[in-house]
Amino acid sequence: MNKTRNLRDYIAWRGDLSFDYEPFNALDAALFSQLSMLNLDEILIKNKKHIKMTIEAASLKLNDHCKETNYRLGLIMPEDIIYAFMEMGKAARYKDLVIGNYINEIDDVNQTQFSALTIDLDRNTRIVSFSGTDDTLIGWKENFNMLYVDTTAGQHLSCAYLEAVSRKYRHLYVCGHSKGANLALYSTLHALPKVERKIEKTFGFDGPGLTEDIELIDDFDKNIKKIVFFVPDTSIIGCLFDHYEEVKVVKANAKGLNQHDLFTWEVCLNDFCYVPERSKESLHIEAKLKDMISKMDEHTKHVFVEIGYKILTESNSSTLTEVSTELPKIVKNFMNLDSKTKNLFTKIFLELAKDKIIRETTYENIKEYFKIQKEKKAKK
Repeated sequence: MNKTRNLRDYIAWRGDLSFDYEPFNALDAALFSQLSMLNLDEILIKNKKHIKMTIEAASLKLNDHCKETNYRLGLIMPEDIIYAFMEMGKAARYKDLVIGNYINEIDDVNQTQFSALTIDLDRNTRIVSFSGTDDTLIGWKENFNMLYVDTTAGQHLSCAYLEAVSRKYRHLYVCGHSKGANLALYSTLHALPKVERKIEKTFGFDGPGLTEDIELIDDFDKNIKKIVFFVPDTSIIGCLFDHYEEVKVVKANAKGLNQHDLFTWEVCLNDFCYVPERSKESLHIEAKLKDMISKMDEHTKHVFVEIGYKILTESNSSTLTEVSTELPKIVKNFMNLDSKTKNLFTKIFLELAKDKIIRETTYENIKEYFKIQKEKKAKK
């Protein structure tokens, strides 16, 4: 059986080719969308000042930092992101590109986790990469806030950031994965005219869509044509909320939620391997979730998000990694809820659990997750 190829194989295949010979493409955008997922505080921030350096220099510094510290991406982010960065630092295609304008903000008051950076292809062309959600609970809280708020703090920040880093550049490409894809989508549609004119294309990878009324967005029909989203064949995250942009479906070698990892997506030389449409399971889960959300009033959405977040943080957890070690406390916090709130949560969970496809998909996801973790431990 032929081995499937992924983004790291693409670096090996095409890493010796310049962008003049092999133009910037979706696979490059996917890789750049992963760079902003890395915590580069110790690399690109010095004495509270933001600095710039080549991908080669930054990858070497991160490599040293990983050796000196217990550097971890968190519970669900793949270590392939780190390995790919190191490989990009050695590849002629990427190593001399300059990254900078790195920002990584965690704001408990405004309930936002916002991270982004830029990569300069040449003197006139800049790529803007928005990070997805990291391991912090506040980052996931911001995601769930989209259930009942029109605009998140992170979306506002993405517009301001895009404007700030676009000066002096004639051509812009915008990219992001997961929540970062939503920020790329939002900032492109809400860009000021002077910024919008510079945007050549926006790439979103398996991220939520829009929650706002598109009739209130200026020049929506024109700017939506600049955006393309890529989702795996059994996408779940990428089918949340409303999508109006072009969507391409990629073949992946994992199942369900595990396909959210871009390194499970199959590549064919200089592009992804595509399939005609999403799986029946993905389409079913999208329809089920949208139906459930449409039937929830604003109060129910608010209670579900706020109390759910409270249950997790009162276990003295601030990250998903910590949550995974505090499950008994979390169960106890849930059991201590008043009966009305407990019934609200129970009703929602039972509604999902009684759906056969969701139940089977969840079981397969959990089984594959532990299989992947076991394989990772075996490699160490």
